[in-house]
Amino acid sequence: MKNVSKQICLLFLVLLPKLGFGQEIEPQFKRFSFGLSYEQNFSYRQLKFEAPNTLIADLRNKSEVADFGFVTGLNLRTRLTKRLSLEYGVSFARFGFKTKYSNLEFVSESTDFPIKTKTKYTFRSLVIPIKANFNFDLGKLNCYATLGVSYNSLFDRKSTLLVQFPDGRTEESSDINTTGFQDFTFSLIAGFGVNYVLFDRITLAVEPLFRRNLSSIVPDKNADEYPYSIGLNFKLFYNLKYKQK
Repeated sequence: MKNVSKQICLLFLVLLPKLGFGQEIEPQFKRFSFGLSYEQNFSYRQLKFEAPNTLIADLRNKSEVADFGFVTGLNLRTRLTKRLSLEYGVSFARFGFKTKYSNLEFVSESTDFPIKTKTKYTFRSLVIPIKANFNFDLGKLNCYATLGVSYNSLFDRKSTLLVQFPDGRTEESSDINTTGFQDFTFSLIAGFGVNYVLFDRITLAVEPLFRRNLSSIVPDKNADEYPYSIGLNFKLFYNLKYKQK
């Protein structure tokens, strides 16, 4: 899987200059922009466990569900041609998943004993993306398809145990772990976006995005784990050089 990930990333980087410079660049479309982005998403993971770990994967798939995550950061965009732009930057990401509530049974009916419990697993990482945006018009809308990869550096994994009591109160305890996962991974990014010009130099972009790890976050050859997410990304760009009329 690691070799496949490297080949995909290499192919993308090799083809990108050909896509951008295979056409004559129109001076009025040589535009540089920078901006801020915020993405709210649902994140989960795909398990690919080999024997004898398949039973563990089945149990996890039955007990774990998706959780909310987000990605936020700084973006730079370079328009290479009228139809093609390159986007890159640096972001902070939080993603993960959680277990369903499990019922607890005790002989005592005291409210001092919890009745339900669940666990949340949250990863935090630095994300460095590079994407190509292929622009087209859909009616009066300026749209684009986006495709790219990202380099991810994982900081830590936070496990949070939540317990619920009969009287409705909840308590939680957390543990942060910096080991037991891959420090560096690669992800695929794909989506669709719409640009909306607010002012001459200010552009709002909205894009549904899909992200999926190309490499496992678990350093176990028999138990691969691939995080993925589906979300809505909002970006606000300031254009350093706008189209001349």
